[in-house]
Amino acid sequence: MWTYLNLPFLALHEGVQVEELPIWHENGEAWRPLRLTFSDKIATHSKIQTIYVGDDGLLRRHDYTVEIAADSPAAHYLRNYVTVDGIEFPTERRVRRRSGRQADAGPHDG
Repeated sequence: MWTYLNLPFLALHEGVQVEELPIWHENGEAWRPLRLTFSDKIATHSKIQTIYVGDDGLLRRHDYTVEIAADSPAAHYLRNYVTVDGIEFPTERRVRRRSGRQADAGPHDG
């Protein structure tokens, strides 16, 4: 949970390597993706994760693979932000997984 609660601030952590990827177009928007590679000193479910940021600076998507579950890919979409005491929080999160069992399968080519 620590990594979820601290995204995107983990990009500034000394144990995280950050790589900016080419602009990603989705849902009529242009998002800035950052690939985060975590050092072995940080406990996380996925060593390599990608976050996508909108023009407003808010997270739109979070991609990763669950390494302990046969590297199954997942994408979290974050929507409907509200402001609470000056901090923006998403109130809706949709998870898409690529799996033969999952009806909500989606692309993970980003």
